[in-house]
Amino acid sequence: MSISLTHKYRILFCSVNVNGSEEVRTFDRAVPRFSGVIGKMQIKGVRRRLCYGVTATVSDGLNLPIPYVGGTGPMGDRWSFHYVLPLQLAIGYKAGKRTRLLAGVGADGFRSGFAQADDRVNIHYSALRGFIHFATSCPRPFSYAPK
Repeated sequence: MSISLTHKYRILFCSVNVNGSEEVRTFDRAVPRFSGVIGKMQIKGVRRRLCYGVTATVSDGLNLPIPYVGGTGPMGDRWSFHYVLPLQLAIGYKAGKRTRLLAGVGADGFRSGFAQADDRVNIHYSALRGFIHFATSCPRPFSYAPK
């Protein structure tokens, strides 16, 4: 995983994951699975961000590069719109000075597998999910500022 700041004040991020899901008897026939993401984020103000990039998965011959675009934008003083297309949409609400609420829908999934006897068994998981996220922050118990 890597995160860096570019000379144009954009955030460049990337991550690569490798997985081998096998048991002791079948590890010599393991099929490695790779997934990764690379993208850039532009900060366009205090409440506005834009990110874009590509994610890819290589697993048992199933190769899926997927471009994405996402961001956050204000919708008035307390509301905001969050998106990662083609996977997630959400609406945010700032209920108080330290309290935020985020609700939305998204798609999720993965593919894994293992060898069983002489056959390979692949597991395909996909889901459409709804979510509600509630966040609050506590005030500092005391200040670190010198007097």
